[in-house]
Amino acid sequence: MPARYDVDTLPFRVVAGQMALDEPPGMATFIAPRRAARGREKDTLLLCLTLRSRHTVESERYAELLNLAANVYFGSPGSVTAAARQALNAVNKNLLDGNLTAGLPGSKPMQASLIVAVLRQSDFYAVWCGPGTVMVAQGDLVQRAAAAGRPLGLSDTLDAHYFHTTLTLGAYLVLSDHANWREPSLNGLGKLATLSAAAERLKAAAAGDFTALLARLEPSGVVGSAEPPEPLPAEAAPPAVPVRLPLPALPRVSLAEWTGRLHPRTESRPATAPAAVAVDVADVAKADLAGAPPPARNGVNVAQHRQAEEPAAKPQAFLETEPPPLRSEPKAATEERARIDLSGVVANAQHGLRSFGRAFAVTLTEMARSFRRLLARILPEGMMQRDGLFVVPTSVQIGIALGFPPVVVAIALLIYAQIGQSQQFDEALQQAQLAISNGRHSPDPLAARPHWEAALQWIERAEMLKPGNPEIEQLRLEAQGRLDELTWTTRVTYTPLLPSGVGRDSRLTRVLPVGRDVYALDTMHNRVWRLAQNAVGVYAVDESFTCASGALGPLTFGPLIDIGVVPGPESDSVIALDSAGGLLYCRTGEPPLGSYLPAPDVGWVQPIGLELYSGSLYILDIGQNQLWQYQASGGLFTEAPRPYFGDVIYDLKDVTDFVIANGEVFLQRRDGRLSSCLRMAATDSGTCQETLPFNDPRPGYSSGERLADLTQPAGIIYDEPPEPSLFLINPANNGLYQLSLKLNFTRQFQPAKPLPASISALAIDANKRFYIAAGNNVYRGDRP
Repeated sequence: MPARYDVDTLPFRVVAGQMALDEPPGMATFIAPRRAARGREKDTLLLCLTLRSRHTVESERYAELLNLAANVYFGSPGSVTAAARQALNAVNKNLLDGNLTAGLPGSKPMQASLIVAVLRQSDFYAVWCGPGTVMVAQGDLVQRAAAAGRPLGLSDTLDAHYFHTTLTLGAYLVLSDHANWREPSLNGLGKLATLSAAAERLKAAAAGDFTALLARLEPSGVVGSAEPPEPLPAEAAPPAVPVRLPLPALPRVSLAEWTGRLHPRTESRPATAPAAVAVDVADVAKADLAGAPPPARNGVNVAQHRQAEEPAAKPQAFLETEPPPLRSEPKAATEERARIDLSGVVANAQHGLRSFGRAFAVTLTEMARSFRRLLARILPEGMMQRDGLFVVPTSVQIGIALGFPPVVVAIALLIYAQIGQSQQFDEALQQAQLAISNGRHSPDPLAARPHWEAALQWIERAEMLKPGNPEIEQLRLEAQGRLDELTWTTRVTYTPLLPSGVGRDSRLTRVLPVGRDVYALDTMHNRVWRLAQNAVGVYAVDESFTCASGALGPLTFGPLIDIGVVPGPESDSVIALDSAGGLLYCRTGEPPLGSYLPAPDVGWVQPIGLELYSGSLYILDIGQNQLWQYQASGGLFTEAPRPYFGDVIYDLKDVTDFVIANGEVFLQRRDGRLSSCLRMAATDSGTCQETLPFNDPRPGYSSGERLADLTQPAGIIYDEPPEPSLFLINPANNGLYQLSLKLNFTRQFQPAKPLPASISALAIDANKRFYIAAGNNVYRGDRP
């Protein structure tokens, strides 16, 4: 369970480099009252208020606004930042109402800056409007957030700033509206042992006069656990938690006393009257409505006076002698007659109410009969009528009784969903703004990264609730841009080649641009699609192009695993390899041809892909731990295969893809590692380095045998000069990672807008444009 702390506070003011003796106004600390709103029970509220006006601002005005902010905060449910904004809104509205009367006699227009800080267990939140500085010092770490926004009292719209951090025991909190501290002088502030020592350090670090509220986190139960000191005068006492007090009870006065007061005799009055506390009842009621303690008069607080007040003695009469008693009836007879008269009044009232009730019931009954008669005349004859009146059949009544509750529940759920959705959006927006504010005020980019990532998560949640919100889009651009700078990411805008893809359940795993056309392998339907481009650049599926598994003459082709292109004298041929070594040759406008490749001596076990390089066809069979080479002959591959590896056998069971770059074979493994193999001329066999080292110069990332954010790559391709590179596909973030042939990380490319599915294939054409497969469609993007 998170630790709970008490807060020890010290408000102070520095003038001309010296501590002022008087306590500055506008500083207050509140604990949650017993009947706080849901979510506020464990909160400790710290307020720092500064009022600016051309006229003198009375201390009562500070107290009024501080109590208003505290009452609104502890009375508002929901998140901490939402309740803090409600408190700021209440103070802003109060100031606006007062400023609207500018120019009238007695009016004092003013502006305010207010910091609303909340401690909830170990979490510290701060929301403020106007100039303000929030600083947290714990240990060697000093966090400071400062902003000079629009003050309260000028506009209905709040210009709020946010700050959040986690605190530990002994941490210092500083709230100020205009402090300017020198950074080197603040070192070690969080290690000081007392509030007075911390205040002296802040005074020494200041570049001018300032007012601040200094607080320190103490163990729970320490603050206020000692014996209470002697009561202070009302003007020096710290502000108390707002409570509501009843009006003072009026003393009982006898008939003789009233007679003496109505007919006073000056010579009979006593020389001195007993001392009393002068309390204005109107002032007490006004303070009660504002949620503040009653005002003090003559140096005595009303609440303290009531608690200390002893039972009053019998009032002293103003007459020296009592007047003779009046003649009256016996007390028992008077009470009996009062009871008789009261019972008669009650009986008459009950009789009148019964008469009124009967008349009202008759009136309603006649109105209902008239309405039923009118409905019966409107409806066709015989329809829902009896005795000339409208009648609802029993079956309809049963249907209404059964159907009405679900309708009411559905309407209630709809209203709740709408209201709840709006509240969830507001909370997500406020949390995103808070995370972005924390990211802006972080000491370095690496410390800010968690805040930017958290902001993106809240932004995505807000976009799900209200898509297309312009404020959310602006927040996304800022957070995403800061993260892209840290991860060396460049955004690419992709355009789909087809409006709705090649088929609803298709899955494209290979992409191959050839001239103006694009070929894609669909492993769900075991066929190759041709996307042909017309004269205006629009792509469409060529339904006449046939290249699929199945029966082809006497041959039968199984599931297709990879495709490639073989140059020809007149036109290029697209080849497709199946899992049993069958090879299809497909051309535009011609029926496909097929043949079986000469199988190795042990046959095919698990071929996973092909690669065409320097007139040869390479097929990787991870089941045999071997790479087979077929030499081309007249555009066909009819000769027996040649093994790439000789006596040394390498474990290739976890290889998922491979590529050949300048004669070097790169093997991509399932866990993100890369292997490199070269054929040695002396032995005529391949030699491999099974784990290549990556060099990742990005801040916060480390070099090693794999990239930290690429643990399950989906493919590897080679991009030819002028910038020879390897590209790895990261389906987790749809990133394309560019590396040099020495595996130095260069940059990564990510979509500018989310794609409907993860990237499963990549190809680069002669113009260096990206062609990617995602789901059932192919997308094209210009490389920045």
